[in-house]
Amino acid sequence: ESERLAYLKRLDVLGNAEGDNCYDNLVAAVAGLLQAPICAISLITEHSIVFKACVGLNHNDPVPRHFGICSYTLLNEDPSAASLFVIEDLSRDPRTANNPLVTGETALRFYAGCPLVMSNGIRLGALCMFDTKTRALTSEEAQFLVNFGTLAAVQLERAHLQNGEGGISRQLSQLSQGHQDVDLSSMERCEAGPARLQRMRDACHEVVVLVWARPDCANWLVLYA
Repeated sequence: ESERLAYLKRLDVLGNAEGDNCYDNLVAAVAGLLQAPICAISLITEHSIVFKACVGLNHNDPVPRHFGICSYTLLNEDPSAASLFVIEDLSRDPRTANNPLVTGETALRFYAGCPLVMSNGIRLGALCMFDTKTRALTSEEAQFLVNFGTLAAVQLERAHLQNGEGGISRQLSQLSQGHQDVDLSSMERCEAGPARLQRMRDACHEVVVLVWARPDCANWLVLYA
């Protein structure tokens, strides 16, 4: 946990900065396409959950971490077995049934969160969606949320990936130079490694455009770019 908090501080993404509207566009696209009344990018600090972007909910004030459902996405799971954390009925799950966001005026009933996994395997938060009614995700909807979660993770780490500071790049450089005293602990986790680092670096130079392609219309609506 100390390593995770240190990396979150190092990225310096908790505040607002120029260009942060890309996060707003991302959550708006996810909310619209998945028909979710609430969608957010959450970052989990030591004591609270901060919303980097959010639609459908007042996100000016952080949520106490022990109330935040996104905290469950930090639990160690085999990423090959579970990419999403989903609760189809928050009122019936013992982990969330007494949560004020469920029992109170907000009356949340559904949650799905994709962990924001950095190039070194550290989870900083989640791209999440809420609903005020119980529901289930189709496999296509789940994959869409995972894909956009990856986009959010790349954006959060973009500056460090582009200047060579992202994730495990320093360890890889030291290994290539013959250093023997390199900490390999982060590289041994299956969420991290040279392939993931390179893939996230490559994504910094890619352009993602999501359009509504209709066969009966020549003017396609751009949903996200």
